[in-house]
Amino acid sequence: MTERPVSGRARALRGLVPGALLILALFVPWMFENQFGLYLLDMALINAVIALGLNVVLKTGQVSMAQAGFMAIGAYISAQLTVKLDVPFLVGFVAAGLGAALVALGLGRIILRLKGVYFLLFTFALNEFLYLLNKNVPALTGGNDGVVGIKPPTIPLVADPLR
Repeated sequence: MTERPVSGRARALRGLVPGALLILALFVPWMFENQFGLYLLDMALINAVIALGLNVVLKTGQVSMAQAGFMAIGAYISAQLTVKLDVPFLVGFVAAGLGAALVALGLGRIILRLKGVYFLLFTFALNEFLYLLNKNVPALTGGNDGVVGIKPPTIPLVADPLR
């Protein structure tokens, strides 16, 4: 089976498509007239990132149930940094990813020794532990109400689409 040669014009157009989609995506927040539509878009994108992370794990042949728990760790780190230490949104965003990654790296040394159903059960138990910790220790996590007083994110040189 031979591949057809790609012309220079087709190659150039193929390179323009991702750039055009990125530029379009930058203007999507300004297409919403109310806060709820933007909130739904945010939730969809957050869950898409979680699904991509789960896809990476599934391709290794393992089934992990701890995705939500690690997301909660990152969210808690970001929330505490922005509320208690008043750090900028972008710093909290990066710290959330790094913090969750460090916790996952530490736990990964234990978890990755398990295979098959044992891996699945351990990650499920870890996720449930983190859920119960979040729910039952309100002094630490805010309980069911979560962390109160988080300011809306601001990114320098980018206008708020709903103002």
